[in-house]
Amino acid sequence: MRSRLKQLALSCALFATNDLKLIFAQEEESSGDSEGPPPPPPAEEEPPPPEEPPVVEEPEPVVEAAPPPPPPPPPPPPPAAEPEPVMQEEVQIMDKLAHATQEQEKTRLRRLLREKVEENQKMKNAGHHWMVGSWLYGDLAHGIIHEDHLTAHGCADHCEANNECYHWVYYLDSGRCDLKVNGGGHNADVDHMIVGHAKRFLNLKAKGSGTAEL
Repeated sequence: MRSRLKQLALSCALFATNDLKLIFAQEEESSGDSEGPPPPPPAEEEPPPPEEPPVVEEPEPVVEAAPPPPPPPPPPPPPAAEPEPVMQEEVQIMDKLAHATQEQEKTRLRRLLREKVEENQKMKNAGHHWMVGSWLYGDLAHGIIHEDHLTAHGCADHCEANNECYHWVYYLDSGRCDLKVNGGGHNADVDHMIVGHAKRFLNLKAKGSGTAEL
């Protein structure tokens, strides 16, 4: 009987031990199931990229204002004007006067020089036109000699005062003054006279109705 009881007690103890093992195993399993698999190791954080150095803005180059262009060169001086024919004739007259031997020739040349130089501008200012030479034909008056007309300028004024006068002739050797009507022509081969035209003739010439050549 006792052995039976002892055997039964051993069996109970064995069952109890097995039950405890089973319980512990189940608890371990349940404990393992609740915890789950171990978490993965934390990912390594990538280091932040290196900071780029600040961009230093270069100052814009200061553009200096271009210097003003140099002033244009001064215009070249005008070419020297050719001497007027009057001045060329003056030189010729003075040369002839220097070589003249007869007093009458000297007188003529002095008067011609005076008319060319001293009286010429006065005659131009008065609107008179004249040249060396004589006027052929168309006689109106001859040998007019008056104190008021001792020069070619005076002879020209005398012609202007006569409505029938269109040309005048002044003798350089004697101071004689001849008046001419609107007719005849100029003779340039004579050098001891000067001939001029009245303003009325020049006006006709400008209109194309003059009858004689200058």
